[in-house]
Amino acid sequence: MARLLAFRHNIFIHLLLFVQSGVCGLYSEDDQVILLNNSTFVDSLTGQPHGWVMEFFASWCGHCHAFAPYYKTFAYEIRHWSQMKVGAIDCADPINEDICYAYEVQGYPTVRFFPPNSSLTELGTQRESWDKRVASLKADTIYYLESIQNQFKCFPDLGPVGEFSDDFTWNEGEEKFFLVEDGYSFVGKDIILSINNLCGNSTEYIDRLLFMPNETSLGARELPALYFWNGTMNMVKSRTNGEEMIDILREHYAGVKFDFDTPDFFAFNFEDGGIIEASQSQIARRRYSVSLFDLEKTIVLALTNEIQAHKDDFTKEKEAALFSFIQVLKSYFPVQSVLHQAIQKLTPQGLINPGLVRSPLHRTSKHYEDTPWVSCSGSQPKFGGYSCGQWMLWHTLTVQQFLHKEGDPKEVLEAMNGYIKYFFGCRSCATHFVNMTRDGQAFHNINTYQDAVLYLWRAHNVVNLRVSNTTSDDPVFPKFTFPSPQYCPQCYTQKGKFSEEHVAHFLVDMYSNIDTEYSSNVSFMLEASGLVIFTLLLIF
Repeated sequence: MARLLAFRHNIFIHLLLFVQSGVCGLYSEDDQVILLNNSTFVDSLTGQPHGWVMEFFASWCGHCHAFAPYYKTFAYEIRHWSQMKVGAIDCADPINEDICYAYEVQGYPTVRFFPPNSSLTELGTQRESWDKRVASLKADTIYYLESIQNQFKCFPDLGPVGEFSDDFTWNEGEEKFFLVEDGYSFVGKDIILSINNLCGNSTEYIDRLLFMPNETSLGARELPALYFWNGTMNMVKSRTNGEEMIDILREHYAGVKFDFDTPDFFAFNFEDGGIIEASQSQIARRRYSVSLFDLEKTIVLALTNEIQAHKDDFTKEKEAALFSFIQVLKSYFPVQSVLHQAIQKLTPQGLINPGLVRSPLHRTSKHYEDTPWVSCSGSQPKFGGYSCGQWMLWHTLTVQQFLHKEGDPKEVLEAMNGYIKYFFGCRSCATHFVNMTRDGQAFHNINTYQDAVLYLWRAHNVVNLRVSNTTSDDPVFPKFTFPSPQYCPQCYTQKGKFSEEHVAHFLVDMYSNIDTEYSSNVSFMLEASGLVIFTLLLIF
């Protein structure tokens, strides 16, 4: 009976949403989404030279209401892609019931991809992801287009024409734009699709170059970056987006030239009419200081939150990864930490014992959770924080091993790879990292402690470039090249390349010069509250 009442309640809510919407569908003629119905659906899908991204929705569906604004924006942003059109059909409308039944729609919203020249029997390829973000919709659509590109009469080449380097050259006498981006970026493919007619040759105007993790050139480190070749390579704009690049292309081919001597411009977001800016001292604190408290907070959250989340599903692989993590903490975590003696008592078995869920360690974690980050604090709570703490921790551990000069030079990096692979809460971040390291295979060429320090520095810069200009990038402390020439001028050669020997010295100095002030304050607070931190983990 209770289940029946709950079912009726849900139906009532859905009907209420439908009535409140005031219209039969979620899209209007003003949108780039083409609203189809029973009489137009089949003719629109079948026998066309382009494909379709099609949403099957229901006007009473709350999830469809939440998805609609993203779908509209997606349709607007790919309106110039001649290979795909964006459509939708309302399955809540009785006249469309036969269509939705024939296409075996079982839930809402359902998004499917249809190839060009679809037949009457083509049911489409269902989008598996429920991610509403426009970037995710674009990426999934591009993946689909690449998988069926041989079905188009004409399809542009979306692949890179080479790898970016200072000595890259192109055909003499030819002018061309090049977009430099990493392997995770879809900006270049988006641009090529946007300026390509079905049988037009968009690569006449622009091609992609792939930025590699070991590339040391300064010029392209603020990705995506647009370059122009006219006998020599000139940077036009870095940290840019697709709309800006298309505007530049249009202006150029309309006869408007640009000045390569104009310095690149990096704009902050605007708020209440003013530009958000950080002082030099704030930037130094956020990007160029190491807080012992942040390091302690990171490992406490790792041990009490992330690892504990796996205690009911602890495989041998996870136990081995946890053992490696604990070993590098014991060996290389700063000895001046108030947690140092407690760390020496850690064991994997103690951490995953279900009986420790409310141990003193967990009571201590609240003190760390309630105390703000120091070096890792962002301009808003959603920025910086734990992910910053993780990077700071692993940089510190590689530097501490460099100073200790003991153990396998790959030890810390392999422990990091295992921890990120099995425990790090951001699973998409973990996948990107493990792919970048080739699940640790990339460490084979690391033979010295300095190699390890520099490898992690390169990897961190690659990740920064991948997430720069995204919603996770703090507009007040944007992810630029690290270190910048302002904070380490000796880290660069006269040609703008990194001097890795100087970079190594800079990293060792930075990650060994640890600020202990806040850690001491927290230690005093914990002792005053009766939780003497040195004895907290003796039960392990």
